[in-house]
Amino acid sequence: MVFLMLLAGCTTRPVSTGGVTATDNAGELVEPEQTPPESPAKAPVPVRPFPEDALYQLLLAEISGYRGAYDEALAIYREQALRLQDPGVAARAARLARYLKKNDVLAEVAAVWSELEPSHMEPWQYLTDFAIQQEDYQSALRYMSKIDGLGGEVKFDFFAYRAQSLSEESARALLESMRSLNLDNLQHLQFSRAALLERVGQFEDALILAQDLNDEFPEEVNYLILRINLLDRLSRHEEAKVTLEKVLGEQGSGLRVQKLYVQQLLKLQDLEGAKLAYGEILKDAPEDGDVLFALALLEIEDDEFESARRHLLRQTRLGHRTNEAHYYLGVVAEAMGQTALAMREYETINGGYQWLPAQRRLADLIVDQEGLDEARAFVAARRQAMPQLNQQLIMLEAQLLVDRSEPPVVLAFLDAVVDRDPSNIALLYYRGMVGQQFGRLDILERDLTQVLTLHPEHADAMNSLGYTLADQTDRYEEALALIERALAIRPDEPAFIDSMGWVLFKLGRLDEALIQLERAYELFSNDEVASHLGEVLWSLGEKRKAKKVWREAIKKTPDSPYLLDVYKRFEL
Repeated sequence: MVFLMLLAGCTTRPVSTGGVTATDNAGELVEPEQTPPESPAKAPVPVRPFPEDALYQLLLAEISGYRGAYDEALAIYREQALRLQDPGVAARAARLARYLKKNDVLAEVAAVWSELEPSHMEPWQYLTDFAIQQEDYQSALRYMSKIDGLGGEVKFDFFAYRAQSLSEESARALLESMRSLNLDNLQHLQFSRAALLERVGQFEDALILAQDLNDEFPEEVNYLILRINLLDRLSRHEEAKVTLEKVLGEQGSGLRVQKLYVQQLLKLQDLEGAKLAYGEILKDAPEDGDVLFALALLEIEDDEFESARRHLLRQTRLGHRTNEAHYYLGVVAEAMGQTALAMREYETINGGYQWLPAQRRLADLIVDQEGLDEARAFVAARRQAMPQLNQQLIMLEAQLLVDRSEPPVVLAFLDAVVDRDPSNIALLYYRGMVGQQFGRLDILERDLTQVLTLHPEHADAMNSLGYTLADQTDRYEEALALIERALAIRPDEPAFIDSMGWVLFKLGRLDEALIQLERAYELFSNDEVASHLGEVLWSLGEKRKAKKVWREAIKKTPDSPYLLDVYKRFEL
């Protein structure tokens, strides 16, 4: 029966099933909900007799299908479709291949079918699906444009949801293909073009398209989200905030838009406004665990511990992100001097990212109550109970010693664990960084050199060693070579770009240094990058700009050792 249904109507001119693959917001392939308009009328395909041997083979395929031997039937239909170049046989082969999920065969026979009947939508649909599965998006775009030309409904916004997963090279090639289609009147295609322009860094051009789409189709929330994301990319947070306020005022408080608005308030450091906005969201969505959690963190930041506890407890009752909730309930209890309660909260955590930080908090509390030896015994017991986390717990114990013991004790402990596992890259790297913390450049250089011997592509080791050589020695050329290697591996890593700017500064190549540090600061505007950028600006005579960078940075991190050092050295 299944085979009869598959082949129903299979003559030399099969009936179209219509439609084309669409996507939902997550980019998952789904079948179309509606059947598109019928294809334009076309001349009938001339009927011609099959050769006798071919007719025999097709009869065998029919019999194999009736017997349930579908793979055997498909093999015959494929062979005859390629041999006879008949659209009906190609259609039979394609539909059976689709039913059997034999995608390679489906693509092969659908290509034959599309050549024989180019005005039929069904083979183009199959070819589109296959191209998407193969991540051949340029071919998919070409096939989709064929379907669009035949009157089918095509969701070109598929490419918008795939944009950020594409390489820059692939995104540029896809953009060029879109330009050649001359389909600029299609909103979904424009949406994808804007997303691809964002992917290749053409933020201003992308924003023009996104604004036009958002203005013309204000009900499409994804167009608004893209517009806001692009404003963020351009650091135009105030403009993004105003845009969202206008939308909220005109359209009401859609949850996605409300959350996007709070994100802008946080980027503008308006913590009080963010708390109020989250409170408004909770009125409409009182069981939104993510909002409860975010609001609690803001309240902890403002020492509103009782309110934070109330929201975190509600989160645990909802069963949402419970380990995170218990961790911050422990933080709240500590802040309120309730040590026993804090320890119970930390001990409640049974997994996830919070488990190790909770063990560290427990160890610190044990140190305060019972001493360092008891805390180390506690960590040792955890190592025995959780051997899969042995390495992380070793580092936790080492950090306990770093914070509370003299350098010789810490280094003796690390020497012992590295001696037991001398090829452990993570432990070698950690010991090297501890050596740097203690001002032991010899330890840093020895261990990171060994890391690079064992793992020549360890970009973090290259960068850490290169930066330290640039910052603490005059071995600038050696430092430059290491940082260049690190950037070749991870060219968009802000820390590496900052290191490159700093070593160029040390080499006296100020203009080049400025370019690198401005890029690093755009990607990650932390206090260390700000200190470096300001120093280069100062050296270039741009003292007002330097002071502005430092002033803005120290507002965010008033205790930054990098910025405090700058203020001291430049007598600000």
